[in-house]
Amino acid sequence: MDDDMWLLGNINQTGYFRVNYDLHNWRLLIGQLMTNAEIISVGNRAGLIDDVFNLARAGYLPQNVPLQIICYLPQEREFLPGTLPAAPSTSWTSCWTAQRTTASSVTLC
Repeated sequence: MDDDMWLLGNINQTGYFRVNYDLHNWRLLIGQLMTNAEIISVGNRAGLIDDVFNLARAGYLPQNVPLQIICYLPQEREFLPGTLPAAPSTSWTSCWTAQRTTASSVTLC
Protein backbone atom coordinates (compact mmCIF):
# COMPACT_ATOMS: atom_id res chain seq x y z
CA MET A 1 0.00 0.00 0.00
CA ASP A 2 1.31 3.47 -0.90
CA ASP A 3 2.10 5.98 1.83
CA ASP A 4 -0.45 8.39 0.39
CA MET A 5 -3.38 5.93 0.26
CA TRP A 6 -5.80 5.72 3.15
CA LEU A 7 -7.44 2.55 4.40
CA LEU A 8 -11.00 2.35 5.72
CA GLY A 9 -12.19 -0.57 7.82
CA ASN A 10 -15.63 -1.80 8.87
CA ILE A 11 -17.27 -0.54 5.70
CA ASN A 12 -20.81 0.68 6.37
CA GLN A 13 -20.41 -0.35 10.01
CA THR A 14 -21.34 -3.97 9.30
CA GLY A 15 -19.50 -5.14 12.42
CA TYR A 16 -20.15 -4.16 16.03
CA PHE A 17 -16.68 -2.83 16.76
CA ARG A 18 -14.62 0.34 16.55
CA VAL A 19 -11.77 0.75 14.11
CA ASN A 20 -8.60 2.56 15.10
CA TYR A 21 -5.84 3.50 12.68
CA ASP A 22 -2.30 4.72 13.07
CA LEU A 23 -1.97 8.51 13.11
CA HIS A 24 -0.72 8.56 9.52
CA ASN A 25 -3.91 6.89 8.26
CA TRP A 26 -6.05 9.22 10.40
CA ARG A 27 -4.23 12.16 8.74
CA LEU A 28 -4.94 10.73 5.30
CA LEU A 29 -8.63 10.17 6.11
CA ILE A 30 -8.93 13.69 7.52
CA GLY A 31 -7.24 15.03 4.38
CA GLN A 32 -9.76 13.16 2.23
CA LEU A 33 -12.65 14.58 4.23
CA MET A 34 -11.26 18.08 3.88
CA THR A 35 -10.72 17.83 0.10
CA ASN A 36 -13.66 15.69 -1.03
CA ALA A 37 -15.69 14.05 1.72
CA GLU A 38 -18.15 12.48 -0.69
CA ILE A 39 -15.55 9.90 -1.74
CA ILE A 40 -16.37 8.30 1.63
CA SER A 41 -20.03 7.32 2.04
CA VAL A 42 -22.28 9.15 4.50
CA GLY A 43 -22.47 6.13 6.80
CA ASN A 44 -18.71 5.73 6.80
CA ARG A 45 -18.18 9.44 7.49
CA ALA A 46 -20.53 9.18 10.46
CA GLY A 47 -18.74 6.00 11.59
CA LEU A 48 -15.36 7.72 11.42
CA ILE A 49 -16.57 10.58 13.58
CA ASP A 50 -18.21 8.23 16.07
CA ASP A 51 -15.12 6.02 16.25
CA VAL A 52 -12.62 8.87 16.59
CA PHE A 53 -14.49 10.53 19.46
CA ASN A 54 -14.98 7.29 21.35
CA LEU A 55 -11.41 6.07 20.78
CA ALA A 56 -10.02 9.40 22.01
CA ARG A 57 -12.36 9.37 25.00
CA ALA A 58 -11.04 5.90 25.87
CA GLY A 59 -7.44 7.12 25.58
CA TYR A 60 -6.50 5.30 22.36
CA LEU A 61 -6.03 8.52 20.38
CA PRO A 62 -4.81 12.01 21.21
CA GLN A 63 -7.74 14.30 21.91
CA ASN A 64 -6.82 16.63 19.07
CA VAL A 65 -7.67 13.99 16.43
CA PRO A 66 -11.46 14.31 16.88
CA LEU A 67 -11.14 18.09 16.81
CA GLN A 68 -9.19 17.83 13.57
CA ILE A 69 -11.66 15.48 11.87
CA ILE A 70 -14.67 17.68 12.54
CA CYS A 71 -13.03 20.64 10.81
CA TYR A 72 -14.54 19.34 7.58
CA LEU A 73 -18.13 19.56 8.93
CA PRO A 74 -18.88 23.06 7.58
CA GLN A 75 -18.64 21.43 4.11
CA GLU A 76 -20.89 18.49 5.07
CA ARG A 77 -24.20 18.36 3.19
CA GLU A 78 -25.71 15.35 4.92
CA PHE A 79 -27.45 15.32 8.29
CA LEU A 80 -25.97 12.26 10.02
CA PRO A 81 -22.25 13.09 10.26
CA GLY A 82 -22.99 16.54 11.63
CA THR A 83 -25.16 15.25 14.46
CA LEU A 84 -22.49 13.08 16.09
CA PRO A 85 -20.22 15.73 17.67
CA ALA A 86 -23.22 16.98 19.64
CA ALA A 87 -23.56 13.59 21.33
CA PRO A 88 -20.24 13.38 23.23
CA SER A 89 -20.05 13.85 26.97
CA THR A 90 -19.68 17.22 28.63
CA SER A 91 -15.92 16.78 28.73
CA TRP A 92 -15.86 16.82 24.92
CA THR A 93 -18.36 19.65 24.78
CA SER A 94 -16.22 21.84 27.02
CA CYS A 95 -13.08 20.85 25.11
CA TRP A 96 -14.76 21.75 21.81
CA THR A 97 -16.06 25.04 23.19
CA ALA A 98 -12.60 25.99 24.42
CA GLN A 99 -10.90 25.17 21.12
CA ARG A 100 -13.50 25.75 18.41
CA THR A 101 -12.01 29.08 17.42
CA THR A 102 -8.64 27.45 16.75
CA ALA A 103 -9.78 23.98 15.63
CA SER A 104 -8.55 24.53 12.09
CA SER A 105 -5.04 25.16 13.37
CA VAL A 106 -4.88 22.02 15.53
CA THR A 107 -2.29 19.57 14.24
CA LEU A 108 -1.89 15.88 14.86
CA CYS A 109 0.91 14.63 17.07
